[in-house]
Amino acid sequence: SDLVITPSEHTRRELLKARPLPPERVQTVGIHVPGEISPPIPGTVREPATILSIGTTAPYKNLPLLLHALARPELRGATLVRVGYPFDEDLPALVRTLGLEDRVLELGGVTDEGLLSLLRSCTVLAQPSLTEGFGMPVAEAMACGLPVVASNGGALPEVAGRAGRVVPFRNLGSGPINLDDARDFARALAAVVEDPGLQQAMSAAGLAEVE
Repeated sequence: SDLVITPSEHTRRELLKARPLPPERVQTVGIHVPGEISPPIPGTVREPATILSIGTTAPYKNLPLLLHALARPELRGATLVRVGYPFDEDLPALVRTLGLEDRVLELGGVTDEGLLSLLRSCTVLAQPSLTEGFGMPVAEAMACGLPVVASNGGALPEVAGRAGRVVPFRNLGSGPINLDDARDFARALAAVVEDPGLQQAMSAAGLAEVE
């Protein structure tokens, strides 16, 4: 190939580590967020204490850590709204073990219109992934004015920029969850959930970031 395009600098670096390509032939072009992904009309009130999670249940999405964060005292009363593949394998048992049955709302697959409605109505997006090649939910959330709390996995800090809250994780590999990471992630989410002023500031910063 004369040119290889990657969606993030993180993916570009990983590709150059794995393949002996001339660096000048590998360029980064960020993914475009469609114009219909846009913020709600001014004056719209978001649902309080609703944490949105989007995507698959693959291990790299780090959903067990998100559930442990939800169970922390800092997020008492918050609801997790899940869009995408339903919980499978050990996740339903973990929900029960942590006593979260009434605080996890699984919507499964939704229409584009349904996803847009959630991006415009929830309080904050949680993206605790161990790695991401780009992180489209983060970009879409910011385009809708939805505050973002993310891990430092893969390209997430790059996509969130200075608009999101990036939580550095001690463990970005396989193995047991680091409960200190879950605590830090819960605190970052709680800071957004509890502060309307911070929500407004992060919303404005997110919209500026995706322009």
